Order: sequence, then structure tokens, then C-alpha cells
Amino acid sequence: RRLSVGERAPYTADQLRRRVDHLAELTNRQPGLLPANIAAPQFLSRLRDDVAVIADRADALWARLGADQDYVALCHWNANVDNA
Repeated sequence: RRLSVGERAPYTADQLRRRVDHLAELTNRQPGLLPANIAAPQFLSRLRDDVAVIADRADALWARLGADQDYVALCHWNANVDNA
């Protein structure tokens, strides 16, 4: 996080839960798009419960990821594959 074009606004727990809800809707509409273990209702339910922790501990999560070179990469935050 040292080299950045700007700080992103942190997601709230509700915003993260909505993202998981959208993921669940996607798995229902496109069942073969994701691996079965990721699309499984049990996984998505647990993920929805667990994302609230991320909102409260985002700084600690970034610090831990940044401390290990295996989790560091250079990427533009808007590097969508459809931007080519």
C-alpha cells in the first residue's frame, strides 16, 4: 500500500454483504461460472457472515498481506480485462 494512486474508501460491512449477495445471485443465474465449492450456498452464507470482520480489520489485513512478498503485486485498481 505504499505505492498507490490514492486511498480507496473502505467498504462498510453492509456494502460487503451486498457484494456477497450479488455473488450469490450470479451463481444462481450462471451456475457453471464458478467452481462448485465457491458457488455452494453453505460457503456463500459463511462468507456473508465473515465479511463483516474484514470491514473492521481492513488495516490489519493490508498490513499482513503487505508484509509477505508473495502477496504483493503491481496492479492498477481498474485493470479490468475488458479495458484492453
